[in-house]
Amino acid sequence: MRETFQEAFITFLAMLRALYGVPFRSLEGIARVFSRVTGIRSVCYTSIFRRIRKIVPQLPYSQGKPVDCAIDFTGFNVTIR
Repeated sequence: MRETFQEAFITFLAMLRALYGVPFRSLEGIARVFSRVTGIRSVCYTSIFRRIRKIVPQLPYSQGKPVDCAIDFTGFNVTIR
């Protein structure tokens, strides 16, 4: 049986990638540091890449309403109407 990494940690790595543009190889290094500190099993580059790509973003406040997105030269804006 293959041991899997906890979803919360993969989500944390995905947030680092999305917010700060951290490359996948750097995420692997971060995961290795956490594994040394906490004693949990380390995760490889391929596993990080595949699991982050499988994450489906969720909008917790949409409550079934349509979501409008607008992009202009100042950046990205999301509104729920």
